[in-house]
Amino acid sequence: MNDAERKLIALYDQASPAIRRRGRSWYPETNRRLREIAERTGATPAHAAAVFSIVSPMVQVMTALDWTEQILAGERTYGAFHSQSTKIARALASSKPVYYISGPKVNPFYRAIQGDTSALVLDRWALYAAGHPERSSSVTKSAWREIEAAYRSAAELCGETVRAFQAIVWIVVRETTPRRNGIVPKLGDLTA
Repeated sequence: MNDAERKLIALYDQASPAIRRRGRSWYPETNRRLREIAERTGATPAHAAAVFSIVSPMVQVMTALDWTEQILAGERTYGAFHSQSTKIARALASSKPVYYISGPKVNPFYRAIQGDTSALVLDRWALYAAGHPERSSSVTKSAWREIEAAYRSAAELCGETVRAFQAIVWIVVRETTPRRNGIVPKLGDLTA
């Protein structure tokens, strides 16, 4: 067992039964909420998941949900960055929006929301949990592969799907890591 696996399992072991339930339900609950948004806006669930995945980097979950609904209702054209507008437009114009969902975090995020329990979402919190303090853009390909392998191995050892294990660990690390000022942020989340 390597250091990343030990760290991940230690975080999983910190998770209360309630946190484990939240983690296991995080992606199905997100899918349910996106289906509701799709129904209200006349979009398909795949398009709602695509927009949500594209706008999700670097914003809180509830903000990404709000932006997704605004975009699908035609009230907004992008998320946090104008560069997202082209990706969103391409995804919405396609019957297969998954073809326009790229990137090492965004594509697995879309797949996990759509039900792929083997999809592994490695965002900054997931990388941090595995012992990598830098942003995903600074992770070498070999380090990325090692982190992926550690998550998959730890999930199997804990008897969880990769998707559920990642979400459980993500919740634990996000809700217990203090900021530089020592305050643990109370982040809005759908399963809190």
